[in-house]
Order: sequence, then structure tokens, then C-alpha cells
Amino acid sequence: MEQRRYCSPECREATLSERRQRAYRRQRTAALRAYGGEVPACVCCGETITQFLALDHINGGGHQHHRETGGGGFYTWLKRHNYPAGFRVLCHNCNFGRQINGGICPHQER
Repeated sequence: MEQRRYCSPECREATLSERRQRAYRRQRTAALRAYGGEVPACVCCGETITQFLALDHINGGGHQHHRETGGGGFYTWLKRHNYPAGFRVLCHNCNFGRQINGGICPHQER
């Protein structure tokens, strides 16, 4: 197979960066759909804008999981493990709210 030629190192890096970003977005979307259905939504507040959504470790332990799996590649890890149970879709606000509020989203306190 012939190696692709680029007009400059900068052009090569820009092309590869764009490919990495597209792959990341595809993996993230697949993971959100695996846990949230065809149109993923926050299970707490119902937010559906994809950029606002995150995957939450239901029973906590996200930092420990991050250390055990070596950090990056979370969406790849989920796919390799057939999207295991223990995760759910939350928006970033609800996810962070749970983190700073002892595991309870501020929406649930109302």
C-alpha cells in the first residue's frame, strides 16, 4: 500500500487531527446511544443536547475507574467491554451537581 503524501508536516497533522476528532465523536455518540437510546437524554433533567451530555458511573467510582484503566480511551474501553452496566447518561450539570452534593443531584432536592 502506498503511503499518503501531504503538502507539509502541518497539513499532515491537521488531517490526522481532524480524523482523530471525528473518530472520538463517533465513539462518544455510540456510547451515549448505548446507554441512552437513539436520542440520549439526561436521566435527571431530560437535557438532550449532545454536547451537554456525559456518562456517569451510577455507583460513583469514576476517579478510581480512571486510574485502573490507565486514563484515556474511556469510550474505547466501554466498547471493548460491550458497554457494561453501571453507567448512565447525565448532563454535565447534573453529573457535577451529584459530585459536589454527596451523590444527590440538586434537582432531586427540590
